[in-house]
Amino acid sequence: MVADIRVKNPNPLGFSFQLIAVGAYFPGFKAALGGRGNVTNVDFPSHSTQNIQFPISVAYDRHQDPGLRIIKTILSKCGILGGTVHELTINYDVMASVKVLGISMNPNLDNQTYSFTCPEN
Repeated sequence: MVADIRVKNPNPLGFSFQLIAVGAYFPGFKAALGGRGNVTNVDFPSHSTQNIQFPISVAYDRHQDPGLRIIKTILSKCGILGGTVHELTINYDVMASVKVLGISMNPNLDNQTYSFTCPEN
């Protein structure tokens, strides 16, 4: 899958991401839901808005899901088992390598969350 991400840089300084890598996790499980998606060498000039396409892979390993808790939660929240439809939530970590004014930095964002509606059947 590919996520279209819109990035706005209102700052007077431009910056470059040498690497942005993301790993996604189902809440309560640390095993990744697939390989890490990443993009490299993305420039964000000053006072600009830019769209980037971020590749995302999703995989499920039932051996990392005792009792099929992930599957049951998804089916329940999406209303497939009956009841009300709720949003799904995933946790994710972002690892980055960014360069501003020729200075490299490696900021990381751990334990972020993202919620989204269930896909249509």
